Amino acid sequence: MSDEIALPRWESFAHVSADQIAEVLEGSELVLFRWQLACGLIVDVHPWLAGRVAPNTPPTGGYYIRFDNGFETWMPTEEFDAVYRRVATEA
Repeated sequence: MSDEIALPRWESFAHVSADQIAEVLEGSELVLFRWQLACGLIVDVHPWLAGRVAPNTPPTGGYYIRFDNGFETWMPTEEFDAVYRRVATEA
């Protein structure tokens, strides 16, 4: 994962870095696939993270979330919008 592009910051009970998944890209032998986020960041998706996506639900449109402790997860848009609000960023 490249640190050249910063994930937008959000808050609820905890501050997280997150962005909406725009596209699923072809993976490699080490990952199932890659998620292209709306901010331009590409995230390698390992089997345990892919398992967080609800069955029969495409990950696109949902949110990739990374907590400050490094934990990564996925959340449907409706749930994310109900829990998080965008944090203002410095210009």
